[in-house]
Amino acid sequence: MTDRPLPELRAAYPHFGVITSRWMDNDIYGHINNVHYYSFFDTVVNGYLMAQGVLVPEESPVIGLVVETRCNYFESIAFPDEVHAGLRVARIGATSRDTPRDAAWMSNQSSSATRPTTP
Repeated sequence: MTDRPLPELRAAYPHFGVITSRWMDNDIYGHINNVHYYSFFDTVVNGYLMAQGVLVPEESPVIGLVVETRCNYFESIAFPDEVHAGLRVARIGATSRDTPRDAAWMSNQSSSATRPTTP
């Protein structure tokens, strides 16, 4: 028996942002290199906050940060796949909100997460 999490279904994530993969994202092994997933975190979280009007980078007195991440890899994603990044709120506290905390990467229109993250 293992503690490895199982991929989650797309329906578990109420918001999706689409990130276009680039040729340079692929590595010698033919899939997107791990380092790029961490830039995807920033892209989808800050894109969501900007779309909601919560973050205006040039004017906001606060900034959006991704302070903790972890990736569980289930499948490869490679150029020219679209990366569908699912977001959801993991927990709302009395004085703080983990928004968004959980993210999942899905290639194209996949029905399950290829790279769920639960920091």
